[in-house]
Amino acid sequence: MKIRLLVLVGLLIVTLIVSGCTSTAPAEANTSSSGTAAGGPFTLHVDSVKSGSVIANTYTCMGTSKSPEITWENVPSGTQGLALIMEDPNAPSGTFTHWIAYNVPPESKTIPIGQVSQKDIFTGGLQGINSAGNYGYFPPCPPLGSSHHYIFTLYALDTHLDVKDPSRQNIDAAMAGHILNQSQVDTLAAR
Repeated sequence: MKIRLLVLVGLLIVTLIVSGCTSTAPAEANTSSSGTAAGGPFTLHVDSVKSGSVIANTYTCMGTSKSPEITWENVPSGTQGLALIMEDPNAPSGTFTHWIAYNVPPESKTIPIGQVSQKDIFTGGLQGINSAGNYGYFPPCPPLGSSHHYIFTLYALDTHLDVKDPSRQNIDAAMAGHILNQSQVDTLAAR
C-alpha cells in the first residue's frame, strides 16, 4: 500500500513539473481572454518599471506627479482600440482609480510621459475620469508610513468605446464582452 501511495505521489509531482505548475510568473504578467499576436505575448511596459518593482518618485506625489510613459507590443489582431486602467486596490476607502485612457490607437505604440489633465491624449485616444473626479492621471500618494500596489492593466478591445461619461463604472461596462486580451504591471509606492 505504501509503495502504491509513493508511486502516485511521484506521478503527481512529475505531472505538475511537466505541466509547468512549478514555473515562476514572468516579470510582466499577461492575462489572455482571447486573441493572440504572431510576434509573442501582448505585453505592457510602464516606463522602465518591472512588475513588483517600486514606481519612480517622479510619477508620484513625492516627485513631479507626471504620468509615466506607457508602451506595448504584440497587439492581438482585430484590436480596434486600447484601454488603460491604473488602480490602487489598497486605498483606505476601496479601490481608487488613478488613470483611465481609452480609444488609444494600437498603432501609436505609446502613451507619452507627462499627459496633462485633459480629455485628449497627445498621440490619440481619450482620458477618462479618475476617482478624484478629474480627467487624466492622478499620481500615487499612499498615506505616510504605508506602501500600496498600483496596478496598470492594458486591454486590447475589438471596438471603440462610446461613452458620454468616462467614469470607471461606465468604462468597465462598455468594455464588457469586447476584451481580446489584457496585460498587467503591478508596481509599488511607499511614503
